Order: sequence, then C-alpha cells, then structure tokens
Amino acid sequence: HGANLDPHSAWLLARSLKTFPLRMREHARMTQRMVALLRSFPAIERVDFPQIGDGQLSDYGGIVFIQLGPAYHHRYADLIAHLRLFDTGTGMAAVTSMVAQPYSGSHASLDDAHKAAIGLNRGLVRLCFGLEDEGDLAADLTQAFAALDQSTSDG
Repeated sequence: HGANLDPHSAWLLARSLKTFPLRMREHARMTQRMVALLRSFPAIERVDFPQIGDGQLSDYGGIVFIQLGPAYHHRYADLIAHLRLFDTGTGMAAVTSMVAQPYSGSHASLDDAHKAAIGLNRGLVRLCFGLEDEGDLAADLTQAFAALDQSTSDG
C-alpha cells in the first residue's frame, strides 16, 4: 500500500541506472564544451555554470543558464525558432537538449514585481545539454545566435 513500481517500470529504472554514470559524464563533458562556445556569442551577457571546488557540484550535469543582453531580452521566441536540436520544456538530464525561459515557464506564476525583486528577467534562458553530437549542437547554437544577431541588427 505505497508507491510501488509496476514490474516494467522497475525494469526500465534498473536498466537506466546501469548507464546513469556514463550519461552524466557525457552531459557534464558536453556542457563544459558548450559553455566555452556560449561565452563567445555577443548576444550573451553572462553564462552561469555552477562549479564549486572539492567535488561538490563538480561535473554536476548538463544545465547552464545564460543571460541575454538587454537588446535580446524579448527575443526568446526568435531564439527558439532558430534552434533545431533543442526541445522546449523543463526536462533535465534527458538525451535531447532542452531550452526554457524561467520568466515565462517555471516562474510564470510570479507577478512582475516579484520577478524583478529576485532579479529574474526575460533574458534569462536555461539550456540543458543532451547527448547529441557535439559538432551538431555547436553548429545549431552558432546558427541560431547568428540569426538572432542578424535580425537584431536589421531591425
């Protein structure tokens, strides 16, 4: 009389746990490489990638936050329209890369004053890196930010 898994779900969980360390190492490796790339884009004002020494949060996974510059704060819809390999949503540590805007997603229920009080604006974007090919992810991010820069300079 509790939260018991059905046999198939238990088997899937057991199977997934066997490869979990490998998948997390790949998420961490991919994120490290993508952080370096993200820091090169002019549209990005700041990259938040928590790394605390002595093993805590070291190689913690594939989540990174980027802060778009003020000229790009209202361009999230344009950014995701150009990304081809990123799904929108709140999944973390999935095999597919994800993109989300906390302002309109996870924190949408907060009023604008509360969002401002905690420093949350439309320019904050969360990226979770999956297990796609590194070159493909880099190319996707590069073309999406190039398109964003081009459309910002055009308009």
